[in-house]
Amino acid sequence: MNAKRILSVLLALLTVLGSICITAYASVVPAAAAYEDKVDENGDPKIDYLTKEYKTGKNKLKDMTLIREQNGFQLWYEEFTGEVALVDPETGEGIFSNPYDIAVGNYASKATRQQLLSQLAVTFSYNGVEKTMYSYTDAALLGQINYKNIKNGVRVEYAIGELQTTRLVPRMISKTRFESMIMNNITNEKDLEYVMSFYSLKDPYDVKLTESLVKEMQAAFPVTKKFAVYVCETDISAKELKRIEDIIKTFCPLYTYEEMEQDHNDCDYVSQDVAPPNFKMAIEYTINETGLEARLPANGIRFDESTYTLKSITMLPYMGSGRGSNEGYSLIPDGSGTLIRFEDIQGQTYNVSGQMYGSDYAYHSISGQHTEKMTMPVWGVVETRETEVKVGVGPSATTEKVESDRGYLAIITEGDSMANLMCENGGKIHIFNNVYPMFYPRPSDSYNLADSISVGSNSSLTVTSSRKYAGSYRIQYILLGTEFENGKSYDATYVGMAKAYQEYLEGTGAITQLKKEDVQKDIPLYVETFGAIQTTDRVMSFPVTVDTALTTFEDVKTMYNELSEAGISNVNFRLTGYYNGGLNNTYLAKLEWEKVVGGDSGFKDLLSYATEKGFGVYPDFDFAYQRLADWFDGVSEKKHLVKSIDDRYMSKREYDAAIQDFESAMLLQFPQQYTITSMLSSMLTILLTALRAFPYQHSVQT
Repeated sequence: MNAKRILSVLLALLTVLGSICITAYASVVPAAAAYEDKVDENGDPKIDYLTKEYKTGKNKLKDMTLIREQNGFQLWYEEFTGEVALVDPETGEGIFSNPYDIAVGNYASKATRQQLLSQLAVTFSYNGVEKTMYSYTDAALLGQINYKNIKNGVRVEYAIGELQTTRLVPRMISKTRFESMIMNNITNEKDLEYVMSFYSLKDPYDVKLTESLVKEMQAAFPVTKKFAVYVCETDISAKELKRIEDIIKTFCPLYTYEEMEQDHNDCDYVSQDVAPPNFKMAIEYTINETGLEARLPANGIRFDESTYTLKSITMLPYMGSGRGSNEGYSLIPDGSGTLIRFEDIQGQTYNVSGQMYGSDYAYHSISGQHTEKMTMPVWGVVETRETEVKVGVGPSATTEKVESDRGYLAIITEGDSMANLMCENGGKIHIFNNVYPMFYPRPSDSYNLADSISVGSNSSLTVTSSRKYAGSYRIQYILLGTEFENGKSYDATYVGMAKAYQEYLEGTGAITQLKKEDVQKDIPLYVETFGAIQTTDRVMSFPVTVDTALTTFEDVKTMYNELSEAGISNVNFRLTGYYNGGLNNTYLAKLEWEKVVGGDSGFKDLLSYATEKGFGVYPDFDFAYQRLADWFDGVSEKKHLVKSIDDRYMSKREYDAAIQDFESAMLLQFPQQYTITSMLSSMLTILLTALRAFPYQHSVQT
């Protein structure tokens, strides 16, 4: 009996605790407004997102839903547009996936504002023609954005492009059925006029037609040998089809898909419609200790791959974008890092782009002539904005406007090798500065056939990678100018960005902090030395190629001794071009130190000396490129060398400032002093030269 009472009490306590937890959770995460609450009976948004002015982020949050609050952050979501915002509740500052103030000042056109409200842009090709669709126009306005609560965040699912493949619009229908089933039932004069503007009557019994015109009509439309038909225009757009379908469904409720199929069968019409492009994908937003992580699973992208080719996906192009009229700057990893200040490019259309980690020289077309290599997958934005601060307490409290810096640092943590980084300033198009990645799921390369064969025009061959990327595109957004729950904070400056990235790399184990015993008092000096180079010399007045030492192993020891005597003992030497032919070396399948720089024994002696004196020696080995080919060097052209799509071996191209283009270098050359052909050629040259040294007579008998 006592056991039953104890069990009853425990169950009652669990019930009460569960109710408390549910109530507490509901207080933190209110019930999200359904999509239907955001639209009217016609499916149009109740809020005009293109014209409603939000002068502050707090005003924008009033039309959004709080999804989750944890780790000192709030995650907000907009049900119709798919926008998200990460906010620090202490300061009210944060970053929005799209600028909330697109309508302030009326700076952009309607089409531009629709792009500014998009979280995704999908570029695809069909029959060689590229097109880009945006998540606002091709998903939000079609009611094709949904979301699900996930652990620590929210998953926003997109269906970009029309879902319906068949419209209730007869493409060919008999004159009798069209007039009785459709035309006579549309009572609105404007709607009827709109529908009829897309149909043309093909009537063989028209007395106005000549005999030749009737024959032409029957040749083009054989069904007119039986009866007259109405034919819909072939170049009708998807938007026009949808409007005609809406009119038919409104005024002709008895006309169904079965009726349309019957009309097409009666007219022997075979549909040539292609399923419209539709791309399904999702972005998962999760809160972590330093901000927000956005993940787009690549293996979850769905579309008709037999008809369309997915070129690129632009992910969160306007996340945390800065307003050009304010003070601020964007950071991009161009070379050692570049700051692009808003005031320097205000009102200008300014774009910088670059492939992450530099160009791929296996491609025919490479870019980046006037830019540095994007060396790190990071970028950031810092902006100074006016915010309202509460002053005082109680009824006498007031608010004051103060300027404060806000910003973020973004890091591509997955999929970075397939990304191009874009930095844009809207200029006269819009007023915002934004930095974003563009991902290429399947790299492709094009080759102009006119370069190799005779063709009538500049036809091109495009090859797309057959391997499908199955990972994710993942971006970590770290808030600047806010204090995290763990006590850390990063200033809203480029120094704060550098510190945030440094600590991120430490956390992932990419770099480790030096310990006190590892750090010497003097700063290390790094010296790059160059080994051997091939030069031309004369032996017995004949030009020959010889190896010449620029720096020997003994010279390295001498340099260290002189630096050490000058008080510089913390030295590290980088040895470039000391092996397998020097600066123009063969691939490192086998290692042979050049004799002119000291050979194997000289290198071993240098290592022993470096160990004794305590300085560093770092030979520079290149495992990516083959500069010179040699007999029995372990390299097989068919197995190891990269080929282009037209089956040619590719070489690393260097930018030539004179011609302002990339110039191919002949990297795969055999060393002249080693080839049998060159040896025979030299012997023949010596023999001919010797013969010319003796006078001789040539007589001709007739």
